[in-house]
Amino acid sequence: MFNYAVLGIVSSFLGMSEGYRADTSPTYAKDVKPIIENRCQVCHNEMTPERNWMDYDTAYKKRKEIKKRVTEKSMPPFGMPMDDAERKVVKDWVDSGAKK
Repeated sequence: MFNYAVLGIVSSFLGMSEGYRADTSPTYAKDVKPIIENRCQVCHNEMTPERNWMDYDTAYKKRKEIKKRVTEKSMPPFGMPMDDAERKVVKDWVDSGAKK
């Protein structure tokens, strides 16, 4: 009898936790800004206010353009190119709502 009770409790717990998923989508501060700092800030910084991707609000406004240029590999145009994992982070950030 005790084994069935434990099994029932464990099954209930697993069933309840099945619907819970931690939000693992990338955020600007944690995931995207470090990429921008390493790959983009030479051109996209406070000296270029309309293209200052170091600023979340500007990056958010330009998110679709950023995604397009990063995924088509036209950015960055020189220096150390982004690897595929970094490009995916930027794409996923935009696709998941571009959270701060």
